Amino acid sequence: MLCGVSWRWRINSWGHMSAQICFKRLGVDDVDRTTHLEVLVSDGYSTFRNLVLIQNDALSRIDWQFRALCDDFHSGIYDLNIGVFGKGYAYGAFCAHFRFYEPGKLCISTFQETDFFEFAGKSEANQAKLHLRSEPALLQNFSVELTQLVRGSLEEAKLICL
Repeated sequence: MLCGVSWRWRINSWGHMSAQICFKRLGVDDVDRTTHLEVLVSDGYSTFRNLVLIQNDALSRIDWQFRALCDDFHSGIYDLNIGVFGKGYAYGAFCAHFRFYEPGKLCISTFQETDFFEFAGKSEANQAKLHLRSEPALLQNFSVELTQLVRGSLEEAKLICL
């Protein structure tokens, strides 16, 4: 449980979390016009989650760009960047590279970084890089959920991976 919010994870038959990317809205700051998201990425064995902060208008642009990617599943490429990597920035960061390397076959490379914290006298952040696969129908479902998340009618958007 994080910030009083519990997640319902997909667990596979081996007891591991299923491969997926999930965005969960934790809150919206109407004054700063930002949304606090928890991002979880799992390849079925390794799982990493972090918090990111995104401007509401940037979240709306991401929604529009994912819908465009769904229409170009033969050769589409999309880079998603939320937050800023490095010291001195609030919260963490998330980056994902989406690429249809063959018609109907989507490869996703992700990189995440947590907020920096004091560790052994130095400022450090945890990081993870994961690689996943998905397909157009699952990306389309994610795009629909992302649209609902942006509009406030859904709390999480999940891209199921293979």
